[in-house]
Parts: sequence; structure tokens; C-alpha cells
Amino acid sequence: MKRFVCLCLAALMCIGLLFVLTPESRADSSPVKRYGRTITSAGELRMYDIVTFGSYPNRSFREYADIEWIVLSTSGNKATLLAKDLLDSCPYHSQDLFVSWQNSDLNRWLNESFMYTAFQGAERTLISGSITIPSVDEARSMPSDLLYAGFTPYAVSRGADSQQGIWWLRDKNQDQVIGNGSRARVASVVQRGQILEAYYRVTFHGKGIRPMLQIDFDCLDKYNNYRAGQTNSEAMKLLKKNSRTMTSLDELRLYDEVTFGNYPQDYYGSAAPIRWIVIEKAETRIKLLSEMALDWQRYQDPYGVISWRFCSLNQWLNNSFRYAAFSSEEQSVLYNGVDLLSAAEARDLPTDLRTTCSTQYAIARGAEPSVCIWWLKDTLMKEVQPGFSIYCASTVLGDGEVVDDYFGVNGCKAVRPMIEIDLTIPAR
Repeated sequence: MKRFVCLCLAALMCIGLLFVLTPESRADSSPVKRYGRTITSAGELRMYDIVTFGSYPNRSFREYADIEWIVLSTSGNKATLLAKDLLDSCPYHSQDLFVSWQNSDLNRWLNESFMYTAFQGAERTLISGSITIPSVDEARSMPSDLLYAGFTPYAVSRGADSQQGIWWLRDKNQDQVIGNGSRARVASVVQRGQILEAYYRVTFHGKGIRPMLQIDFDCLDKYNNYRAGQTNSEAMKLLKKNSRTMTSLDELRLYDEVTFGNYPQDYYGSAAPIRWIVIEKAETRIKLLSEMALDWQRYQDPYGVISWRFCSLNQWLNNSFRYAAFSSEEQSVLYNGVDLLSAAEARDLPTDLRTTCSTQYAIARGAEPSVCIWWLKDTLMKEVQPGFSIYCASTVLGDGEVVDDYFGVNGCKAVRPMIEIDLTIPAR
């Protein structure tokens, strides 16, 4: 009898544990949260609620924070969300020409760089359709206080004009993209929530990005199945984060540090793992920039005007450096070899990330010990004074400023390589 009572008590305790644990297990079934509580259906949300979903650099490029979203509407089991803050800053389009929203650089950036930075693979299964920004009509339908938004410190480090707080809108019709004169212009929200159509040129820097997306809660099963069945990549095994081999791209965030390959680092030329910073992340590729300048080289020798494709620094990177730094297995997963950043790519980086120092090995080879000026690639070198044969290439100065035509290509400067790893290529 006593044994029977003990068994009954044990059974009741197990049932009680089920009731206690069930909410916890359900709490992990959705990445959408409101006041820290998990949201599993659109019916739990009201208009203008604030929820968190995904994460993005906030106070600095290394410090991520949950992205806060304002619920604009719900329909069925879907919820449309607008970012509470201006999360980043970049032009609407890189060229000053007529462009539809579908073909704009900003649309591509939202659904490539931003998508794969802000959301892990499982989270992306909940996003219905594309990530976008509000249209002119959608902005006009919002309460005026909703149109006010501030830049995050990270967005400011990327060039946002924090004094103005202007953010892009997408134009409903393509014929609205061209504004006054021949300049391509688009709509935006300016100070005090005023909406201006066809006002700022598409190439303007300093304007804010306020993403908008729709979450489909009916896809929670896909979300949980994805989390349960992550696949490994052979190429990922060649990368290490905090000395640990990774098994999934979802373990990497933008601006994480990883090691890949080996190169001389100290005064004695002893090889050590190369530290890289993730500067771009897509579905199957990651782009890496060396954390420090690794060597000291001329841009072009012999002196003369020449394209980046054929200059001596490019040849050195893809011959001497490539074979010294990477094993045959590591080389097999490189996409398009070894490269340098362009001036435009460098300007897109946070200022703090553009400043770096040289390794002891590079200093022993001639690099300045106190300040690091490093080469950028130019499609074609610049003849600064026509007729005088003064050829210059772009560089990043010690304070992070990008300059286009200051240093001659025959002088030595620090080298900060960039590589792209394709995770679809089987390592061999």
C-alpha cells in the first residue's frame, strides 16, 4: 500500500512538472516577444504594440540589441511591423538615375545584407514576402507621432545625419521617382514628420532606413523545424570563432571576429592565425576584412598608370600572399581570390572599423608603428596632375578618413586584405 501511494505521488509530481514546463517550452517556440513574453499568434497583438524580433548593431558595430518594432496592423495570423528606430543609413541608389523600387540598391540591401544580418535562418522563415520601407501613402496613413524616429548610434557611425533624422520612403509609382529637372529624386520623411515627395536625390548619403516587414505566425512550425534540423557545411569547419569550430552560418553575426588561414604576425616572422572581421553576410557567402594590416607593399611597381586588375599589389595578393596565408583546402573555398576594399566599400563601414593598426611583422617591414594608412583598390589609378605623371590610389588614413588622390602608387602602404568565402563550395 505504501509503495502504491509513493507511485501515485510520483505520477502527480510528473503531471505537475508537465504543467510547469509546458509554458517554458512554448516560450521558445517563437522569436517574437512583447515585454519579454513570447507571442505565438497575431491575435495576441494590438495596433501600435511594440514587439522585439531579430537583432542588429545598436550602440556600436560590435554591440547588438533586439530590434524593436511597432505593430502597424494584423490580418489573419499575419502582423505588419515597422522598425521603431532608424536602424541604418545608406543611399536609395548608388547612381543618379531613374530606378524603380524593385531595382533599387536599397531594396537589394534590405533583402540581402540587412536580412542576413538581422535575422537568423530560423527567424527568416517567419518573414512573409520582402523586407521593404513604407510607401508615401502608407506614411500618410500613420499618426503623426509615428513618423518621428531617431537614429541609433550605429547608424550615426555609418554616416547618418543625426541632426536631421530624415528617412527614405518608397515611391508608389515609378513615374514619381523622377522629380525636378533631370535628377532622380525620391520621397522622404523630414523633421517634424513632414512628408516630401520627389525631394532628395537617390544618391544622397546620411538618410535613414526604417525597415518594414510582415510576420506570418502560421510558419512557426517551419521555424521550429529549422531550429531542430540545422545542416553543417564543410567550409564552415575551416573558420573558427573564439577558437571554436563553427557548424552553421547562423552562428556568425556581422562584425564578429573569426580566424581563417595563417600569416606572419610578429617581428620574427612567425605565422599565426589571421583574425578577420565579418563585414558582409549573405545566404551562402561571408565577406571578411583582416582585423589588422598584415603587410607593407607598393600599389604598383614599376611606377605608372594601370588598372587594379593588373597592378602589382593585386598580383602579390593572389600569388605570394594567397599561397603563404592559406592551405589548398582553404584556398578552395575562396570566392574570387584575395581583394581589397574599394573606396565606396570602405566608406560604408563604421568609422571605428576603418581605423586599425599594423601587425609587428608589417611594422618590421616598414609600416608606421603609430598610425596605419592602408591601400584601397581603384578601378583605374588617378593621374592627379595631368601631364606630370603623378599617379595616386585611394587609401584610408589613420583616423579612418577615406582619401582618393593623395598617396603615389610607388610608395609603400599597409595592406588589409579582404576575402569572400563561398559556403556552397565543398572544401577539398
